[in-house]
Amino acid sequence: MRKYLKDEGSIVISSFIISSVLIVLILSTVTLFINDFYIVKSNENSIKAYYLAESGANKALSEIYKEMNQVIFKYLKELKEYKIAYVQNINKEEAMKKYMPPTLEMYLQREFLLKVDTFDEVVNQPFMNYSYKHSYNIKVNYDALYESIDILSIGIYNDAKKSIYAKVNLPVMYQEGVDGYNLPKIKVILPNFEIRPQTFR
Repeated sequence: MRKYLKDEGSIVISSFIISSVLIVLILSTVTLFINDFYIVKSNENSIKAYYLAESGANKALSEIYKEMNQVIFKYLKELKEYKIAYVQNINKEEAMKKYMPPTLEMYLQREFLLKVDTFDEVVNQPFMNYSYKHSYNIKVNYDALYESIDILSIGIYNDAKKSIYAKVNLPVMYQEGVDGYNLPKIKVILPNFEIRPQTFR
């Protein structure tokens, strides 16, 4: 009888130990699975937030280049008109003394730089296939010190936030020889830009 009770006690203890080990293993496995799930989900959210930021930056760049092109076109058109009127009304000797055409800087200041803040924009739910709440926020500023346009685009998806910073230089005007009337030939070079990703969380 004592031997039976002793064996029964050993079985109970062994069962308890085995059960405890199994419970620990199951809990560890579940915890690892949950952690992996959240890591994957977080990465997915971050990628989508980055795409949102990229979309905002691309939109801002597109609109800025479009506006710059319009300003450059207007400048070159009116410069040509100024030259024609100048040549028609003044002889060459006087022309070289009084030739004062409009400058690209003047047009950029008047037609573009004063309106830079109009490129700021917040767009909510831009992508139909994104299930969670999402948006991108575009901030555009003019850096007078470096004569550049600074763009900050922030993409937000669920709990993830990513940003992209872009810098656009202003168009450059330079003289490319002289024309048939011995007046400067002006050429305008469109600006280049640089993009740098940033991470908030």
